[in-house]
Amino acid sequence: MEEQGMQSAGTRQPERLRCDPLGEDQDVSAASSNSAGSAWQDRLKTLWMLGDWASLARVEQVSAPDAEARAEVLLFAGAGHQLCGRHAQARALLLQCAQAACDRSLMGRVLLAALYETLGRGAVAKNQLRQARDHFMASAQLLELGVSAPLVARSRVAQLLQSRTARAALSQTWETSCGQTHESSPSHSNRLSTRAIDPEDTFGIDAYESSERFAPEAFALYRSLEDAEDRTQFILIDSKSLPRSGLHYLKNRLQDVLGRQFSFCEWYQEPGCCQQMPCALTAYAETARERDQLRVRLQKSHDFNLDDPAFPVSQSLLRLVLIRDPLYILTSWFELDRLNQHEDLLSAHAINMDKVWLHHEPEVLAQAYQLIDQAYEPLAPEQVQQWLLSRGRYIKGFLQRWALPACEQPELGWQLVRYEDLNAWLAAFVSSVRDQLSPTAQGEADRFIKQGTALFTPRTDPFVLKSRAISDEMLMYADIFHETARMLSGSDVYKRLERGLTPDVAH
Repeated sequence: MEEQGMQSAGTRQPERLRCDPLGEDQDVSAASSNSAGSAWQDRLKTLWMLGDWASLARVEQVSAPDAEARAEVLLFAGAGHQLCGRHAQARALLLQCAQAACDRSLMGRVLLAALYETLGRGAVAKNQLRQARDHFMASAQLLELGVSAPLVARSRVAQLLQSRTARAALSQTWETSCGQTHESSPSHSNRLSTRAIDPEDTFGIDAYESSERFAPEAFALYRSLEDAEDRTQFILIDSKSLPRSGLHYLKNRLQDVLGRQFSFCEWYQEPGCCQQMPCALTAYAETARERDQLRVRLQKSHDFNLDDPAFPVSQSLLRLVLIRDPLYILTSWFELDRLNQHEDLLSAHAINMDKVWLHHEPEVLAQAYQLIDQAYEPLAPEQVQQWLLSRGRYIKGFLQRWALPACEQPELGWQLVRYEDLNAWLAAFVSSVRDQLSPTAQGEADRFIKQGTALFTPRTDPFVLKSRAISDEMLMYADIFHETARMLSGSDVYKRLERGLTPDVAH
């Protein structure tokens, strides 16, 4: 995974900008060239002084009074992206800046100042505080920020030390809490497990029949649809997915390809759901048998309580375990969870959260994030930390419950698929059932196999999401998001998982 920039994770700064990064909510070109020029140049320096790299990066969206000013805006925005760890965006903007004939002296000072900022961070990480202050002072002096350079340097060091303290506290709390129980905050994921995680826990893989959610009649029916030639008229995909790991992409693509030969149970908000596993609604399987035509059904579960029945799989019962890089799960999940905390705002605009969870419709989500950006209510630092701890514990438990057996016990027949490899799995699955599809579905299957890769474009930056306000908030806490992901990837469970995966699949 590409290394990301580190952002202060300390207490929220009251002066942090939450709207227009130039602070005026207006196009600076509307003002006179002289007064506007002074105002936006001062604002760029203010953002640098505060170390608000997220807002500095966003100034690229703002108009400037002339070409020279536009080049300067691009220069500072590129430096902001660089200090946020978004190197590709930084290079693109700096190239535009150079092509726009930006003042070479200014360009040199800004890039050198950014280098001093990076060196200062490294010095703080090594506890070389005197050198860190010298680097930050050099950065401030190069840009003539209009305030005392030693004051800026002391403030920056204090910010980074506070951030380091927050990461250390998170790490200590993580180590002491993995064997404890904690209630999760109210949200769509309020079913998060509160059980302690025992490293040797097998989670009752052999005890599925005693689960109150196990459906023995449906299980027997599905098994009866198999024949001696390894063909089945019905396939139930029992999915166990970490949130934000591609389940809805999987559902949408199967729906596109299979059409009426596909059905889906969302489980959590599904009207009339039987709440049993495998799905007790056997009408789809009965239809497949009567018409002698394949039907595929996808059943969703994040197993928040880590107690789904792990019934045996077969030709008609597949188990698909979806996982993803922890940092991308955490940032994407945080964005979605923040919708729930603005439920009243969204409800006033006829956006119902049950509908959001059920369908994940892009049009509805886009409007929801636009509304939130206009009236965002940020979390307190301790709330962000608690959110990360509870999700981190759940992710670790899920990996132990579902991913490790899929990896270390191939005789179980569970299929473990990374987010990045989902298209390849889909292509293989569709190819395996192509002969049992209708002519229309066969055409769709061929089209998907040919074009599937182009349909799937994973994010390349974990902190750039649909909501500007939520992205900015996460950048403020980037340190502890990274730390949580690091603790997960450094855990024994994750290391065992990596050892068991083939080199082309391992993270």
